[in-house]
Amino acid sequence: MLLSYFQELNAKDVLGFRATQMNKTDQAIACFNFTVGNPERMEFYSPRFPKRYPNNTECIKQIEAPYGYYIELDFRDSFHLEEASNCDYDYLIIRDGPYGYSDLLGRYCGAAFPPLTRSSDSHLWLKFSSDDSIEYSGFRAVYQFISIENFHRPPVEECIFYKNGSDGFISNQDITPKMFNYSLNWNVSLDCTWIIEVYPKWKMYLTFQKYQLAHPNNCDLNYIDIYGDSLSVDDRLDRFCGTATEPQRSEKNILHVRYFAQSQALDGIFRILYTGFRESGMLLLILRDF
Repeated sequence: MLLSYFQELNAKDVLGFRATQMNKTDQAIACFNFTVGNPERMEFYSPRFPKRYPNNTECIKQIEAPYGYYIELDFRDSFHLEEASNCDYDYLIIRDGPYGYSDLLGRYCGAAFPPLTRSSDSHLWLKFSSDDSIEYSGFRAVYQFISIENFHRPPVEECIFYKNGSDGFISNQDITPKMFNYSLNWNVSLDCTWIIEVYPKWKMYLTFQKYQLAHPNNCDLNYIDIYGDSLSVDDRLDRFCGTATEPQRSEKNILHVRYFAQSQALDGIFRILYTGFRESGMLLLILRDF
């Protein structure tokens, strides 16, 4: 009943709205075919499928397989998005992992079916986006979970930290020895994220008090990324992988900091101060002096 209810709601005309102008209910309705689809059949679709997808719509989907399985994704029957040389207008993005910064597997548009896609682990991240004109029939996608042969690596402890309040610190010392040892013992990268949230309607500064990567200037081995209020490449503010940093300022009350290091580059040192502030007209009120 719930599925048919949302599919009926999904027929609501959202043309003319930009994704950023929709409220959460309208966005959920417009994206339901994509973000939820039909889990029992392990299928999902472009928004409003089999009707033409709406314009000015942005939808995010994450597929998670059981641990020790990978995801195989295929497109059936129909695939038709607006054609463009760089898929700049309407497109489908597929990333190999759970986040909007995970490795890009493909960006697709036009009428050619994407190739059979396999994740390297148990997650895929997908984004559907349409511009303000020319809608097509979209697509139907199916997926399945397949056991990874000879897979013996135990589950990893998620390296995510939450910080809030008016000010505070994040550093490499937040990472537990167990997390470092897992990376060393299984020769996998350490990938940690700090989610920093100050008071509503406030903003914040980030300043590096300590910063020394294990392999400076080697961005393949280690780096620190600063993101705005989402972990998407479109929302990345800066990347530091050399010997110098710059202060960062948020436009909202949330920032994300990501530290990535391959197993041979785990000796990085950093300490970052976050300081919340609020603006009142021309007056800038900062709670802590630098």
